[in-house]
Amino acid sequence: MSLSIVSATHDRNSNLAMALPTWLAWPGCDEVVVFDLPHMERAYDVGAPYLSSPKFRHIESMEPIEFRLAQGRNTVFRASTGDFILFIDADVMLLPGMPSELTPEDGRYIHHVPVDDWGRLQGCVLVRRSDVLAVNGYDERCYGWGYEDDDFYLRIERVLGLQGTHFPPFLKHLDHKDRQPSGWDHNHTITHADPWGHKNIQRRFKCRVYSGETQMEMEI
Repeated sequence: MSLSIVSATHDRNSNLAMALPTWLAWPGCDEVVVFDLPHMERAYDVGAPYLSSPKFRHIESMEPIEFRLAQGRNTVFRASTGDFILFIDADVMLLPGMPSELTPEDGRYIHHVPVDDWGRLQGCVLVRRSDVLAVNGYDERCYGWGYEDDDFYLRIERVLGLQGTHFPPFLKHLDHKDRQPSGWDHNHTITHADPWGHKNIQRRFKCRVYSGETQMEMEI
């Protein structure tokens, strides 16, 4: 059974430069896929030095994209291949000591973190690929960021009956200038109005995929 680490990043290059090598170094993962939601910074500048790793692929859209974290996560998920998916934010490192074998038991997903780190690590989740597909991913009606993760967790718990368990204490949030949740009120309404699932319409993008010395253009 394979595990993919996936991240949708948006103007977090300084954090990504610290986090990405820790993801690639973790023996528990089979691939790392980063999808860039560019604005002021192009994450390719961070990812390029690691393209020699057979575990790493970098993806960027070839068309303008409004910043929707839910959309970015669905896109990077579709580009991944793992049986298990670790959604992780660009400002989160994996520390030495993280168990090399980390998969949720049947009927569970790994999400909960210590209370002190709850707000900053809340977006990190390890879940089966089949469970992501079963609830049709993140709700792309959510824009910006804020509550798109709560909505996802509510649906995998209520629709699939999964229970959350704790990550080991080897995730570290990297400091940065806070960015206010841009879709907070709108996304909060969606989360609590439709927690049982819906037909989530996912938009696909024409993307450029970097892998090793290869560049490919495809719709993802």
